[in-house]
Amino acid sequence: GSREEEEKDVSLPLGCKQHRLQLLRSWLLFFTTTVHGYFMSRVVHSTELELRGRLGAALDLDMIREVHQEYLDRIHDRCFLHPSASMLREAVAMVLSLGLELQQAALSSLPIHTHTILAWEEKYSRCHNFLASTLQTMTARRKLPHLEGLTVALLHSCPSNV
Repeated sequence: GSREEEEKDVSLPLGCKQHRLQLLRSWLLFFTTTVHGYFMSRVVHSTELELRGRLGAALDLDMIREVHQEYLDRIHDRCFLHPSASMLREAVAMVLSLGLELQQAALSSLPIHTHTILAWEEKYSRCHNFLASTLQTMTARRKLPHLEGLTVALLHSCPSNV
């Protein structure tokens, strides 16, 4: 496992390190693009379309307020902001912070150690696989059409255990 490799402090050749960093960057870009697409198209855009339809049918100010509150609640839930989705939100946040760590390391003039690359790969793999399997379980249990695309994209792009 990677913990054993860290303890031995195995050092990869420079070309191998560069390749693995490029692969990790590709994983992070794919993940970020996929999650962004989910939030923007499946959550914000489609939920806004639902809002427009329901606002058109509202007859008075109270109905408008009720429809708007339901819209905000739906956005809140679908963006993993509900307390019950805190583990999903934390996994997404971990991947995004991993991307920032990689960016900062790449912009610094310091060498990136093999154990750091291995730790980043393992962290990314764990978060991605956790999200994919959790979303798969959620969509299998109940009808959540807004999550199906994200679930399939993550399931079919799981990195192999590093």
